[in-house]
Amino acid sequence: MEEIKSQRDYRGSFNGTDQHGREWLYELELKTMDQTAEMRPAGWTDPLRTPIKYVQLLRQPKTKQRIFDKVRILWREWASEARRALEDWKLNLWNVGQDLSSGLLTTAQLEADPRIVKMAGPRPWPPVEAIEQAANGHQGLLGIVPTHLPDGRPNPDPLAVEARKVLGIVYLEDFDGPTDGESQPDAPAVNEPIQTVSYAEFLKDCLKRGMSMVEGAELWKSHKAAMKEG
Repeated sequence: MEEIKSQRDYRGSFNGTDQHGREWLYELELKTMDQTAEMRPAGWTDPLRTPIKYVQLLRQPKTKQRIFDKVRILWREWASEARRALEDWKLNLWNVGQDLSSGLLTTAQLEADPRIVKMAGPRPWPPVEAIEQAANGHQGLLGIVPTHLPDGRPNPDPLAVEARKVLGIVYLEDFDGPTDGESQPDAPAVNEPIQTVSYAEFLKDCLKRGMSMVEGAELWKSHKAAMKEG
């Protein structure tokens, strides 16, 4: 009686190294040697959650044959698509804003309005600047310096802190200065502008207002943009 085989029997697992020295585990169809949708970090955590379409095996320039131990991250294509997605999102944000508001608002003001953001949807993630910095070798955004320790706590390494801030994933440990037991002024009224000069103070004010850390980090980007526009 012929043995019944599963899909697993027709696939093989391989390892490849990308241009940053990171190992990836992937699978090929043994009959066609075509790459499957299985491509994942081998022994490390990817803070950018790189989409599979931007992780490809290298090919020989002349023969176009795959080089099975070499992987290439398509940073340029990913960054270009991320920029287009961001522009589409901004356009939608403005359209929603004009429907809900009678005045002409800046992008920062639109993002600060929870009604508008809820209807327009969240800003595309990861940020374009995170993709670009990773492409340029930022070890925190590449996951070479992990953003978190094995026990789940945030990694205090400066590169890990930078990566978390760029990705909008921040903790009280990332703030400058003391955070426990210090005297805090009363939280400002919700309709008052945030008057802070440092990122840490800005996020603290956001937390007092009931925002999440991710929301505070996104608002910080809008705040900086508004300061430039002003």
